[in-house]
Amino acid sequence: MNLHSQITKLKPNDVQSFNLLERSLRKAVHPIFEMLLLPSNAEDADVRRHLYAATEALASYQDGLVPTVDLDRFPPDVFIHGKPASIVGYENLYQRRMRVIPVVALHADTLARARMAEVAEAHGQGLCIRLLDEDIMSLPEQAAKSVTEIVRDVRLNISEVDILLDCAKLGRYDDDHIALSVIRLLMFFNRAGIRCRRITFAGSSIPKLITEVVEQKHSHGAISRAELAIWTRICRAYGWGRLGFADYGIVRPGHTDSAPVIHINGKLRYTVGAKTHFFRGCSRVELPLADQYPDIVKAMVGSGHYLGPAYSHADKYYRQVADDLTTTGNTGKWVTLDMNHHLAYVSRQLSALVRLPERELSSAERVESFIESFA
Repeated sequence: MNLHSQITKLKPNDVQSFNLLERSLRKAVHPIFEMLLLPSNAEDADVRRHLYAATEALASYQDGLVPTVDLDRFPPDVFIHGKPASIVGYENLYQRRMRVIPVVALHADTLARARMAEVAEAHGQGLCIRLLDEDIMSLPEQAAKSVTEIVRDVRLNISEVDILLDCAKLGRYDDDHIALSVIRLLMFFNRAGIRCRRITFAGSSIPKLITEVVEQKHSHGAISRAELAIWTRICRAYGWGRLGFADYGIVRPGHTDSAPVIHINGKLRYTVGAKTHFFRGCSRVELPLADQYPDIVKAMVGSGHYLGPAYSHADKYYRQVADDLTTTGNTGKWVTLDMNHHLAYVSRQLSALVRLPERELSSAERVESFIESFA
């Protein structure tokens, strides 16, 4: 089982962050690509453009693990030529020789399950069942029953099934409550005989606005990676190596492109230790973003958190910008870079963590200390 997954938007810059990983890491990180949510007031032409953009973004994915892909991001009853838009999307991927692990929601009805069974059979890579935080927190016994029913309805062996426990944006529930609820759900899975290919816990502490972390312009702040702390607590109770970890990288779960943002701030997000660091510039209304980034990057490189140019493709680029050897690019490029560093760092951090001796892994203090000091 690949321990590390990441939920990533199906956008070219986000997908590119995987392609820029060194080869060994591309084979270690399992991508979970999700299409951006389509607004409920979208026209038919918007639906087709939205699906085409997602397909083209996925087509740029190179030489990594077979990705999980969630295209069920349309409003209800959105059809193309009489078929649900998401099913058309999976068929398009198949026709373009792109094989993926499709995603079905826990509460999909019988007809939706039958359609996904056909998709999963065609792609031949299994199926992912996605549970949301309310599924995990409220009725775990019913959730385990629903998983069993889906596996029966799609006619797959349980060893071909992945389960994604997606808490998405953390903060709605207390972290301890989330950990205990996930442990309880996993116990119900065990009792129901659910021995699937991979179970992954996912969550994100990334805020909607940078001002939630950094109030002052041209300054620095940090937030704790709560999703990692929750996961380590679950693993200490449930067992290391049995539960995968996923986050949303440096992008918040609810991100959409549906509305233009006037006051975009120049910013750099840098993952190290148990925190995500935010280096903030100012609104692009005050200063063009291209003019902000050299100073933002220099602030990060000189902050003591920077891990050096050899750490990742992104870190090499940061050094070049800090040394005035290259231009800074557009905002999309910085999503690619910040995500690329994050992927490289988390993959190495998790790999090193689970190799610790059992007596180290059984201690919350030692696990926290290792995570905080890892470089």
